Amino acid sequence: MAGEGDETQWFSPTSGRFSGWLGLGTGVVVAVVAVGSGSLAWVAAGLLIALAVWLILLRPRVGLRGRTLLLRGIVSTVEVPLSRVTGLAVRQVFVAWVGEKRYVNASLGRPMRDLRTKRGEAPRPDQYTDHILELLRSHQDDAKRWGGDGDAVRRLWAVPELVALGVLVVVTVVLALL
Repeated sequence: MAGEGDETQWFSPTSGRFSGWLGLGTGVVVAVVAVGSGSLAWVAAGLLIALAVWLILLRPRVGLRGRTLLLRGIVSTVEVPLSRVTGLAVRQVFVAWVGEKRYVNASLGRPMRDLRTKRGEAPRPDQYTDHILELLRSHQDDAKRWGGDGDAVRRLWAVPELVALGVLVVVTVVLALL
């Protein structure tokens, strides 16, 4: 889809960073304290907590590589050719439409209080998310002008994270039952 030389630009998430790093730190502290006490089940549980927090709060991102929109989710990354995107929006979450199919990413969003408006009014502007939407729409226009409709939407699984998650779940359960 994108050329090999294209650089990936990831956009910072609008929420979840503080709680994500706090949760990740908590999981690591639990694991380190458990190492000192000799409880392997708690070590595995602490590492499982840290990995789950990473997957849920810190891994999701919206990015751009060349003419491809990247939606990195909990366990996969969806590559969407911008030439096929029919709509983009940021409400509580980021949404990209390809025909009738909807792709959602929770890393970008607006607070509900900013979305509540009187009938007929637009939501309050948000400089950061509005800037990202403008940038993506500009790249979308370029992609449509240069073609590339033959590209398909692809999902790439986060294999290392899935393997680590499976191993930690099995280890935690086995050690907890011993």
